[in-house]
Order: sequence, then C-alpha cells, then structure tokens
Amino acid sequence: MSGKPSSLINLRIRKQLLVTEAEVQREQLRQELDIIEKGVRSLGGQAKSIGSIASVAALLIAGLTAFRSARTRRLDRNGRHSSFLSKIFGGARLASTLLLALRSHTR
Repeated sequence: MSGKPSSLINLRIRKQLLVTEAEVQREQLRQELDIIEKGVRSLGGQAKSIGSIASVAALLIAGLTAFRSARTRRLDRNGRHSSFLSKIFGGARLASTLLLALRSHTR
C-alpha cells in the first residue's frame, strides 16, 4: 500500500502542471490574437485611406479628361459652334458633379 499514495500524489502534481501549462498557453494565444487583431485593423485603415486617395485621383482624372474633351469639341450636336451660355452650363454641370463626388468620398 505504500506505492499507491505516492503514485496518486504524482498524478495530482502532473495534473496540476498540465492545467497550469494550459492556462499559460491560453494566455499566450490571447495575446497573439490581440496582436493579430491590431495588425488587421491597421491594415484595414491603410487600405481605406489608399482606396480613398485612388478614388479621388480617378475622379479628378475623369473630370479633367471630360473637360479636355469638351474643350476640343467646338461644335455642338447640330454641327454649329456651341454658345457661350451652353459652355457655362456645361462647366457648372461638371463642377457640381465633381464637388458632389468629392463630398461623398470625404464622408
């Protein structure tokens, strides 16, 4: 009978060590997941800012292209020169489109 109590004590000690090791590993895993989460959030923020910049740049390029093509077309649909008033309205329409698009991207 002298062997049984010591083997039980050894099993209890081993069980306690395993439980303690599992707790330590759980805490390490939690810390690593926190680090990964912060990295993913940072990457998401960078992607948003890059996407916004690219979107605004594409919008400006499209606006400039439309403005240049409007300037090169001197004749209207009927083959006549476009009036000064229609040029003003066309420019105002282009400017309002650009401003509305820029406002939507800044929000």
